Amino acid sequence: MGRPVMRHPFKFLCFGIALLGVALSPLLVPGLSGGSQGGGSPGPIPRSPWPPAVRNATIGTLPTMGWNSWNHFACGIDENLIKQIADGMVNGGLQAAGYDVVTLDACWSARNRDAAGNLSNDPQAFPSGMKALGDYIHARGLRFGLYTSIGTRMCGDVGPGSLDHEVQDVATLASWGVDYIKADRCSADGLVMKDLYARWRDAIAASGRPIVLSASDNIAVQEPWAWGPVTAHQWRMSDDIKDDWATMMGIFDLNFLHAAATAPGGFNDPDMLEVGNGGMSETEYATHFGLWALMSAPLIAGNDLRTMDASTRAILTNAEVIAVDQDPNAFQAIKVHDNGAGQEVWSKPLASSGSRAVGLLNRGRAAATIGVDWSAIGLATGSATVRDLEAQQDRGTFVDSYSVSVPAHGLALLRILGTDRAATGGYLSDQPWTYMANENGPVERDMSNGGSGAGDGRALSLNGSRHAKGFGTWAPSAIEFRPDGSCSTFTAEVGIDDEAGSRGTVIFQVWGDGQKIFDSGVTTGTTPTKNIQVDLSGVRSLRLETVAVDGTSYDSGDWADAILVCSTSPNLPPQASFTVSSISVRPGDPVSFDGSSSTDPDGTIQLYTWDFGDGSAGSGPLVGHSFALAGTFNVVLTVTDNGGASNTATAAVSVTSAPRAEFSATPRAVLPGIPIRFDGSNSTVPGGHIVLYAWDFADGATAQGRVVMHAYSSHGIFSVRLLVKDNFDRTNETQVAVAIGNRAPTITSTSPSANSVLQVGELGTFTIAASDPDGDLLSYSWTIDGVHVGATSGSYAFASLVPGAFAIRVIATDGFAAVLFEWRVTVEGSSQAPAPPPTAGVPETVASLGVVALGLLVTLVTHAIRTRKRR
Repeated sequence: MGRPVMRHPFKFLCFGIALLGVALSPLLVPGLSGGSQGGGSPGPIPRSPWPPAVRNATIGTLPTMGWNSWNHFACGIDENLIKQIADGMVNGGLQAAGYDVVTLDACWSARNRDAAGNLSNDPQAFPSGMKALGDYIHARGLRFGLYTSIGTRMCGDVGPGSLDHEVQDVATLASWGVDYIKADRCSADGLVMKDLYARWRDAIAASGRPIVLSASDNIAVQEPWAWGPVTAHQWRMSDDIKDDWATMMGIFDLNFLHAAATAPGGFNDPDMLEVGNGGMSETEYATHFGLWALMSAPLIAGNDLRTMDASTRAILTNAEVIAVDQDPNAFQAIKVHDNGAGQEVWSKPLASSGSRAVGLLNRGRAAATIGVDWSAIGLATGSATVRDLEAQQDRGTFVDSYSVSVPAHGLALLRILGTDRAATGGYLSDQPWTYMANENGPVERDMSNGGSGAGDGRALSLNGSRHAKGFGTWAPSAIEFRPDGSCSTFTAEVGIDDEAGSRGTVIFQVWGDGQKIFDSGVTTGTTPTKNIQVDLSGVRSLRLETVAVDGTSYDSGDWADAILVCSTSPNLPPQASFTVSSISVRPGDPVSFDGSSSTDPDGTIQLYTWDFGDGSAGSGPLVGHSFALAGTFNVVLTVTDNGGASNTATAAVSVTSAPRAEFSATPRAVLPGIPIRFDGSNSTVPGGHIVLYAWDFADGATAQGRVVMHAYSSHGIFSVRLLVKDNFDRTNETQVAVAIGNRAPTITSTSPSANSVLQVGELGTFTIAASDPDGDLLSYSWTIDGVHVGATSGSYAFASLVPGAFAIRVIATDGFAAVLFEWRVTVEGSSQAPAPPPTAGVPETVASLGVVALGLLVTLVTHAIRTRKRR
């Protein structure tokens, strides 16, 4: 993908992805560097052995899982869409299923390089820049992928290519946080693809950042399956995929021809997934996904993750199908039966003993019954269990074979668990293999690989020495045997067969249980043969891999005198172990249990029996289960080997219901300033745990914690809220009201401080100072002999023209409580005139509380009498 407008007139075979880590750079660049960045011609793939540290530093061992923008959006992308896709990958369950790369295909870049000659982003579609977008993707636990071109321009002429800028451009992408580079082949006609992609490999090593390299869009004549394994993490094998059955199946067939090139850390890439884009039926999409899993292909979704329907989500997140793709031994399925009428059987060895992924493929337009014999998939005759991986259901135990009706364009993807035909001590060429894929015809027993026909070789000959026993292969080639942990040593003599003369370039590798345990380095027709001895202690799967390096011509590699040394010690018990997709789930959530890591040191595990702790049971190395109720369940796996010995392993799974928020407040009613203890300990999550207690005290204050203290500074009724969140990000909240009482104001001083004596006509000023402990605003009310006067401040001026005794009272109130003070004033002397009405003091401060109706009535009557006297 990634060709938005014009395509080269040829249909290109597409390739994908190489991962060489930070450790590669100091070792890899000197021996493997391409031409100079100043424009020299690309350098060749080296013919000298690679240092072991370099060969072992590839990034990751499993096929990439992620998403790419091209299939659904083409050039219609911008940073908001990519952010929504990243969020959709997390929220839609794809991240949990293993998808973790978000890749922008073509049309992210500016038309040309910036003023400094660097790649840059389209300023309209990606105004925040690539670094900011990468940070957004990384913040969600995802990896960041970006599209580039190895030629002078990007495909469709939408941006600058990277020819002669490889080191510079990879350094730029690394500075943006790019984790995955899709390097497409455009504007590079006449150049050697393997050498150009070697430049990218070396530039990644020099960048110091572990970046996955996807070598995209190559054509058959360039043989990407030959140089891909020493250059990239994945390499395209075909033209671009289209959302239709015929194109999808055509790519599958092209990929099959070079199955031996796929191995842990490097994968044939049949291009991205079209699942959910609307061009095929649901059955065809399930077949598409299942075939890609059988091929150990990169699983790169290409649909709109924001709007995918339930059936698309179910296909893309099927854990049992994904487990086939991500199997650590990384075999690509081979065809073991074809009836010539469109019904085929495909087989892929899985890591656990006696386990095979089997695809019963119906290419026809009508339903058909398809069967598989145990012997065709490398199992011994007898009983074996069958599980339907798409339906995630056990089909039962069957003897020697199994058959089922498969719909038109359908795939019955099965896991069959039986008994391996175990390899024993002696010459391997005398024993049945469980897997064989070879570039040129079949692997030959006890003769060289002479061509595409079976039995067309000659006597094995290395450096003029004849060998009666062994294998003749043609790189790329892969053979698997199952010693099942009972053998100690593998020995052989390896080299290019003499029939190739001085020509041919291969690497011989030995793999044990998906881990490389021997690498010959680059071997040519002039290299002396190597006598190898490899420790196989505990190894269940022995893989002999012959890797092409720069092409497949004359790559006739021999494993001469290939011998296993095995012991006959008493049966040792198996070791049970398993992984759980999640140890904390909600009721009804599916949980996957994988016992494939269980081992038997000297035999084969025959039975996997599961007790889920809730009264349910299962069988097989990989099972799924949903717990209906909340609680903690101890799941027990029991494994039994071919000698009858057994062992168990246990893991606990917590099943949680929604959280319930509850809390207590002690005390519930207090005065301001007194702390209240809020305790959320009564909040519950059946089977789970609360990860957040968030408090809102309704006075602007908040807090976090199971138990907190809080004191209010003012009085009132406050509705306190507690929100709890559990380990699934589910929340619940509740609230409780607390009452904070009012404290009465207090008098701090008065003037005069006690009773006083005035002369008739003499003006006396009476003042009060009061405070409120709650900070409330105070108001004042004054009365003389119980008659309210208009003063509302903290002072009052009083004078009387007549002698007598007067009671001057002031009340200070905060609106809820009050305090009063009273002076007894004696006025002496002779009457001078009718007494004037009381004089309000100044300054006034706060509105009066008012007086009772009786006081108001007395004031009015008094005023009327005094007015009449003045008249």
